[in-house]
Parts: sequence; C-alpha cells; structure tokens
Amino acid sequence: MPRTSARTSAALQQGRWFRELPADAQQALLENARLHVLMAGEPLCRHGIARDDWFAVCRGHVRLSGVFMSGKAFTLGFMRPGDWFGQLSSVDDMPQRVDAVAQTDCTVLGLRAERQGVQLLDHPPLLEALLRMSYARLSELTRVVEELHTLPLGARLARKILQLASREHAEVHQAVLRLSQQDWADLLGASRPRVNSHLKMLQRDGLIRLEHRSLSVLDADRLGELAQLAPRRRLALAS
Repeated sequence: MPRTSARTSAALQQGRWFRELPADAQQALLENARLHVLMAGEPLCRHGIARDDWFAVCRGHVRLSGVFMSGKAFTLGFMRPGDWFGQLSSVDDMPQRVDAVAQTDCTVLGLRAERQGVQLLDHPPLLEALLRMSYARLSELTRVVEELHTLPLGARLARKILQLASREHAEVHQAVLRLSQQDWADLLGASRPRVNSHLKMLQRDGLIRLEHRSLSVLDADRLGELAQLAPRRRLALAS
C-alpha cells in the first residue's frame, strides 16, 4: 500500500477543509495515512461492517450510498478529490453507516482512527475543523430531507445537476457529468423511468445535453429557475 506524497497533498488541497488547516495539522494527518488504490466498482467499506479508518479522495470519485428500510438503494453523493468522509464512524467506534464504492478508478487516503485522539490533543485546531465538517454534513442532510418533502422531482433534479456541475467546474457549462440514468435515479430516490422522463424533457427544452452516460449543462439560468433557486443560492451550490 503506497505512502503519501507531495502529489497526494496537492490533491487534498483542492478541498477547503484540508486547505484551511494549519500546516502542522496537515502534516500530522499525512504522516499516519496510507493510500488505497481502487478500480471502478471496488468497495472501500460496507454498511454495517466495522472499519476504523476515515478517508479522503485524492483521485477519481467515490460513491456513498445506503439502503432504505424498504430495501431500495439510494445514493448520498459522490466524493471527489479533496472530499473527506467516515470521520464519525471512526470517532464513535460504530460500524460504517454507508457503503463507499469506487465510482471510477480512484486513489483514497485512509487515516487510522487509533491515531485520531493523539492528533486532536496535539493539534487543537483539528478538533474544531472536524466539528465544522460534521455540522456541514448534518446541514446538507437536513437540506436533502427538506427538499425531498417540499420540492417536486423536476426541481430536485435541476438542483442536483447544478450542484454536481458546480463542483466539477467553476463554469458549469464546461462540466461533464458522467452518470447513468440509474445513477440519477439513486441520487434522487426516485424510479428510473420517472427520472428518465424528466431528463428527456430538460434535453428537449434545451437546458441540458444528454449523451451516452454523460450530461452537460446548456442553460444554467433556466435550470436555476426550474430548481427554484435565487441567484445567490445558485452560487452557494459550488461551495
């Protein structure tokens, strides 16, 4: 299993959370980390299985997913370079709450939870940063649940397209989202036929372009209107 490198550190700098840590805290995290190289479709961790690592994506994308009580799978999101996840399971010594599977060939940094207590004592700003990350995740989950109960599927789809495109590229028109129709359905917790119908309507109306397992934004302003987003809120999607 390869050790970390300057290239790994540069990849993590893409994420605001790591980038804003003091230099000594960044170095402490990297000193006790190992890299996992995964092929597309390979699992990193599974729901319900004990795993005391927490992770950061350095290359590629990792899908986080779970299962409703009904047995239907849903996707929580896609982690990209600079994103961290798994920190809560590593702190409370509980099994993983989600499945983490490589969406593409990827490289993931793993940090052993057994070192976390020492790192927090030695670097107090790290504790504050972890709390901020956990609060941000809770806020995001609250927003998703709120949208699920208050917005029609078309608006939620438009929001998700803009959110993912904004994360991929500063200019959403230049982002290419390489997701299948089933991926979109799992992200929205809806059936594939319903989501496919809405995607085709967006393409017919000139808001997006669909190709084989890929989607590009053609008209971000009209997507924002459909998503019921104020201009300021559209900018915040990329943060």
